[in-house]
Amino acid sequence: MCSSKKESILFEKLLVSIIDHGMGTTSSMTSRFVASGGNSLNVGVGAGLLSIGDYHGGAIENCMKQFYELKKMNDSKQQELI
Repeated sequence: MCSSKKESILFEKLLVSIIDHGMGTTSSMTSRFVASGGNSLNVGVGAGLLSIGDYHGGAIENCMKQFYELKKMNDSKQQELI
């Protein structure tokens, strides 16, 4: 449970940023296609992991950089952005 309204807002934004987009994501489809070709589970999972990059799965790094910058700002500057 969050102890303040600011933490609650940040937690909600984190949940929205990491929500899964269903079975149609690049990594899940890659894993399923590779496994359906008769490959073992570990090969399918590996293929899915290898499909993660800057535009799928890796975008959270830039998001976290933005959160850190937001945390450094004073309260009035944060409110202007929200």
